[in-house]
Amino acid sequence: MKRMKAAVLLTAMMGTLCVPTVGWADETEDHEPITIMDANRDYTQLIELVHEKYPEINIEIIPYKGRNATAYMKKQLETGIMPDIYCTTQIWSSELQKEHLIDLSQYAITDMYNQVRLNELDADGAIYLLPYDYSISGIIYNKTLLENKNIELPTSFAQLRDETIPALEKEGIEVSACLMNLPGYPFQYFFNVASTGFINTLQGEAWQNQFINGEVKASEALQSSIDYFQEWIDCGMINENYGIVENGELLAHFEEGNTAFLLGGMQKFSQNEDGSGDQYGSCRIFLKMEAKMYILPTIHVCTD
Repeated sequence: MKRMKAAVLLTAMMGTLCVPTVGWADETEDHEPITIMDANRDYTQLIELVHEKYPEINIEIIPYKGRNATAYMKKQLETGIMPDIYCTTQIWSSELQKEHLIDLSQYAITDMYNQVRLNELDADGAIYLLPYDYSISGIIYNKTLLENKNIELPTSFAQLRDETIPALEKEGIEVSACLMNLPGYPFQYFFNVASTGFINTLQGEAWQNQFINGEVKASEALQSSIDYFQEWIDCGMINENYGIVENGELLAHFEEGNTAFLLGGMQKFSQNEDGSGDQYGSCRIFLKMEAKMYILPTIHVCTD
């Protein structure tokens, strides 16, 4: 019981922190450590804060060196084999949450969250997940590659289609890699295009009101977005990824340095962990595609 209570206190504190990249372990002989998975986050500040308030609590970072943390996190929840503090990038089945996680709605930590966020995480009146981090998902480009080839970063779709892509093809550079394997990515691409191209324009807002009132059909508005999305496919920005299926392999392919753009999300902006190698940049606007904020690893406590 003491171990579970400590884990709950720790979770409450983690909910107030934003912790990016790699962690470390701290143990003493007096207490069995509470475990948490690496998950590409830096837990240094968290550990220091915990030790400041609760010096008897020790934390052990469980390393993860794979390239598909999301699938690994899902398997943890399915099997119930997970660290004391469970992190995930997706909101999985509420039944699995009920089976393996503690209902945090009974703790004061939930009072620190916006009710809209809590409503998104509600599982039949219980709260098993709490958001602690956000990530910008958009378009990453290989800044070093474009600069070395003297290719200008486009500021419009027309420039991308008519100038940038022909220049890339002339140099033998692959246009883009699209992270399609994670849940919701293809859906996200299409509706980002639809949102910025029509739905959130003045005409789009008027259409939304007409649609709610039953005056127009969805196809009457979405067809223009479908046509525009097809242009992305036709110019090669959205493609079949050279036969690569797994996102981890696709990221490794992008990091080889001969692909100009990456559609999706990426946790680093250099080729190597020490900041060396090719440098990457974020270009979220030139395709009329706004960066969206998505909840990434959410903090939970397992009941085991």
